[in-house]
Amino acid sequence: MTPKYKRILLKLSGEGMAGESKTGIDMTVVEKLAAEIKRVHETGVQICVVIGGGNFFRGAKNAGAQMDRSEADQIGMMATVMNALALKAALKNMGCAATIYSGLVMPQVCAVYNFREAIQSVAAGEVVIFAGGTGCP
Repeated sequence: MTPKYKRILLKLSGEGMAGESKTGIDMTVVEKLAAEIKRVHETGVQICVVIGGGNFFRGAKNAGAQMDRSEADQIGMMATVMNALALKAALKNMGCAATIYSGLVMPQVCAVYNFREAIQSVAAGEVVIFAGGTGCP
């Protein structure tokens, strides 16, 4: 069966990665998500994933007297990178290549977002995971 779409952008909730505990990462849940992503990817669909971080921190909710909104949003952006790393690990363990691109500069952890490189990665058959927002809260 030919897929309806050649390329998709999937938004995953950070809260969804926490499972029953509602916080942190439940790797059983992440592995199930990764298995579904891999299943669709194997049909020839190019997949990009945007991942949330609400299982760790919500910038808008946690901003207030003790922390300004931009600092709170920066913590939330880092939370998305943690979730992206967990998803990438689960995909890798299933034999599905994945690359993380982030608006935050963390070269030891993920690639800095570059449109051309992201398109090349997805065209080369990798699942592309976007994390860290734009890097500018």
